[in-house]
Amino acid sequence: EHLSYLPMLEELDLSGNIIKGTVPSKMGQLSGLVSLRLSYNELTGTIPDDFSDLSKLQLIQLHSNRIRGTIPTLKWTEEKNWKPILSN
Repeated sequence: EHLSYLPMLEELDLSGNIIKGTVPSKMGQLSGLVSLRLSYNELTGTIPDDFSDLSKLQLIQLHSNRIRGTIPTLKWTEEKNWKPILSN
């Protein structure tokens, strides 16, 4: 909920915190986010479609969770014809 107050945040590392539940869609409002690390938690569900708005995102680590599905197409990967490398 309070993530929307941090639009200029560039790096977020919440790895290894045993966070349970789903990935909050509010993370898609972190427009300045370059690096997101959520590995080694107990996250479930899918990645919210709002993640496609993270135009500056260059690194996303989600492994060692119970996330299913795919990561929404990130706008910057389309513009530069890059593909993210994912592992779980």
